Amino acid sequence: SLFLLMSLHAAANLIGDYHDHVRKVDLPGSLNGVHAIYDGTFTAKEVLYYGYALLAVGSLLGLVLLLRTNLSAVWLGAAGLALASCYPWLKYHRMGDVAVLLGFAVLPSVGVCFAMTGNYVWEASAISLSFGMLTVAILHANNTRDIANDTRAGISTVFLSACMAAILWFLMFSPWTSGIFNFWLSMSVSACLLGIASLSGGGFPVKGRIHVARETALGLLISAVLWCAFWMGDKVAQYMFSFAGTQIDMIYDMGDGTPKWVIGLLLLLVIGPAEEIFWRGYIQRKTSERYGRWLGFALTWMCYTLVHVWSGNLMLLLAAAACGFCWGMLYLLMPKRFVAIMVSHAIWDVAAFVLFPF
Repeated sequence: SLFLLMSLHAAANLIGDYHDHVRKVDLPGSLNGVHAIYDGTFTAKEVLYYGYALLAVGSLLGLVLLLRTNLSAVWLGAAGLALASCYPWLKYHRMGDVAVLLGFAVLPSVGVCFAMTGNYVWEASAISLSFGMLTVAILHANNTRDIANDTRAGISTVFLSACMAAILWFLMFSPWTSGIFNFWLSMSVSACLLGIASLSGGGFPVKGRIHVARETALGLLISAVLWCAFWMGDKVAQYMFSFAGTQIDMIYDMGDGTPKWVIGLLLLLVIGPAEEIFWRGYIQRKTSERYGRWLGFALTWMCYTLVHVWSGNLMLLLAAAACGFCWGMLYLLMPKRFVAIMVSHAIWDVAAFVLFPF
């Protein structure tokens, strides 16, 4: 099984290198360039042929395993071969993350368990998601470095960035991983990663001179109106739902023990601005350019809401939906006032979590 997985992994890498070279994704001198092709050690075709040869080796090893276990698992081998050979196409069509999660975690875990026991141990696929998420996170670190090359070659990084946000929010909010790291520290690191990736891939969303005082005043007004709306929404929710109070308390219990002044500074200077740069300044801006203003708003709002689903907290999910709608609609209506929207996000965070909690 080990040599089978190594063969398919190497085959996928070589086939991907060939297609990246042909599509001019990798260029001479770039960090991710296929140096063995550029320095003349191998031709592009030779790299492709070596990839196919390793696919053949992996197929033979898979056949041996099937003959020693059960031919009913042939679908696992077929799926692995398809992912290895089709990864470049999947990558160019924004499905590379899914392919890596399946090919590097789920299918190998299920396949190895089947080879060892003769049975499908589906619990293994659930366990494999933990290191599968880490693998995809490594992929995103690589993709962040490659944003400029991928953009030039016509490969969209917006979907990859949204997937990275989903992974980070899973690690922060899911009941399986939420207690591993300090919540506010992990939130700050996640926001920074997303903000840096956004600025690297799309730059700051506002060009030209920024009137700081005017934007700050508007941001204060927006955050005050939003806080008042949430204060009323909190009262309505607690009247309508018996569980609302408990779930709201659970939100405030996250990261319990962190000093309030530290939380306030992180929200004001890091988390609030970075989240807004990512969600509205990058995701909504880029999806709007590609699909139109209203669909871009809807897609961003949906993603912003759904990344909070890992918490299993309905009140948090509704709060995220309300905030995402308000900030997304504001950006839709007045994109040139992005700085004010960013300020409102940061100030509302401080008000809601530190100064005037609900």
